Amino acid sequence: MTGAGKTEQAKVYARQSLVVTFAAGIILGALVFFSAGHIMRFMMIAAEDPDPEIIRLGTLYLRIVALAEPLTFTMMNCYAILQGAGNMKAPLYIMGFANILNAVFDYLLIFGIGLFPKWGVAGAAIATAGSKNLAAIIALLFLFSESSPIRLRLTDSFRLQGKRIQEIMDIGLPSAGEQLVRSSGQFVFSMLVAGLGPIAIAANQIISKSTSMSFMPGIGFGHAATTLTG
Repeated sequence: MTGAGKTEQAKVYARQSLVVTFAAGIILGALVFFSAGHIMRFMMIAAEDPDPEIIRLGTLYLRIVALAEPLTFTMMNCYAILQGAGNMKAPLYIMGFANILNAVFDYLLIFGIGLFPKWGVAGAAIATAGSKNLAAIIALLFLFSESSPIRLRLTDSFRLQGKRIQEIMDIGLPSAGEQLVRSSGQFVFSMLVAGLGPIAIAANQIISKSTSMSFMPGIGFGHAATTLTG
């Protein structure tokens, strides 16, 4: 819409989507928080003798990260709004800063370096949740700044509009369904790996994170195509 000169209309959709995604983050975050133990036990269903400590630590991690879901959803939405408006650099810089911060505090809070407490898995979760929350706040501040291609204002109306929400859902739900199908395959694979023990789980995570780097060019060009064709 910004490319067609419909900036004001684009702002309306941006405000509507921010409200919807924040609300969705609250709902899904609550579901994950209260069902974290069940999720972990289900993940370990393929294991002959599930390790209670893995389930306990996994549950703790999920619950901490779930608390950040509302702002995590908001962060992703802010990135999408900026990218859709043609600003690819701001999300890159914000995410880069957040990831560096995440890595630093992972190290400090997992191992208890200096004055920082040694929290292990909980420290990793806090670092992840905290960095995502900070990234969301920075992205929101950018959207409300003069540098934003779609500048929002606190005086704008954020009241939900049924027609706009329906239009967002018509596009958003199929896209979410695609991601759900992809994640379901990864979920099943993770369940199978979990049955092989903690060493296999750790190895799988290392390999998965490493190979995901190869997908980045395709994702980047995909975002470019979406923005240019839209």
